[in-house]
Amino acid sequence: MKFFLAPMQGLTGYTVRNAFHHHFDYIDKYYTPFIPAAKRMNTKIKIDIDPINNDGITLIPQAMSIVADEVIDLHRQLVPYGYDEINVNLGCPSCTVVSKKRGSGILAYPDMLDSFLDELYTKADFPVSIKTRVGFNDDELWPRLIEIYSKYPISELTVHPRVQKDFYKNIPNLEAFGEALAISKNPVCYNGDIF
Repeated sequence: MKFFLAPMQGLTGYTVRNAFHHHFDYIDKYYTPFIPAAKRMNTKIKIDIDPINNDGITLIPQAMSIVADEVIDLHRQLVPYGYDEINVNLGCPSCTVVSKKRGSGILAYPDMLDSFLDELYTKADFPVSIKTRVGFNDDELWPRLIEIYSKYPISELTVHPRVQKDFYKNIPNLEAFGEALAISKNPVCYNGDIF
């Protein structure tokens, strides 16, 4: 079994990653807090992802976008720092994010999700992993979402088995996660409530 440290905006920067790496050497991979792909990386982000500040850590930058060209452009900005993979966050439940149909906001629009992923995986010449939830208001669309994800060469599908409106409350839907394990054609990773 492998353990990955999921990001929390404003909390899990390189200082926390280094502390975890020093005290808990069993963490195999870390993710950055999401980087808004529509903008150029600012100094704070550049310092956070600098390999000097992440020595000995496997770090995956996480993009916040539903525009394929933004993700491609962010990847171009990350290559000089030595990163060759991006994780796209389709799981963030924040109202300011979902109001723009980003994060888990796109899960209410399966056709839009499919178009985004089609363009992204057509253009990307690097590994792209996805973080998702099992739906927006409920998990009715979850089988359709898994079907969409299975069409693409997702390097890893991280599933937080809650819907957007749950935020981080309620019990994770392990049945929905089990569906992902059974149906997904991509490697699947569990996220949420690991203590």
